[in-house]
Amino acid sequence: MSPESTTALLYLAISIMSANRGTKTIVPEILYIGEVEVILNLIAMFGGTTIRIPSAEEFLTDLRVVLYAYYSIAERRSDDWFATAYNVDGKAMRSVRARLERWVSTCDPEELKFLKAIPGALDLGKRSNVWSS
Repeated sequence: MSPESTTALLYLAISIMSANRGTKTIVPEILYIGEVEVILNLIAMFGGTTIRIPSAEEFLTDLRVVLYAYYSIAERRSDDWFATAYNVDGKAMRSVRARLERWVSTCDPEELKFLKAIPGALDLGKRSNVWSS
């Protein structure tokens, strides 16, 4: 069976399954942008659960948090450098720091121990107050 036939068959199976259960799913739409194996892995991992897809702004903020942490820790860049390089204004920078703090506040003690062991992470924590707890 060709990959196109497999995708079409999987699309039909998921559409029929969804229609019979009266539920809505975006899996058929995802098939247009992903490989069948990737979709099957997603189903295996998250099948039966509700997955929330973030808004573009939420995703952008989370991406900025990752970039901010990377450049601050790995490359020892300043907040001013980051704000200039990524065109982040004061409000967005506060949002990035707040998101980092929220994430760290959800970490368990073992995760915090691991994070604190990363060279430079304590410096980032001091700048954004994420290790105060």
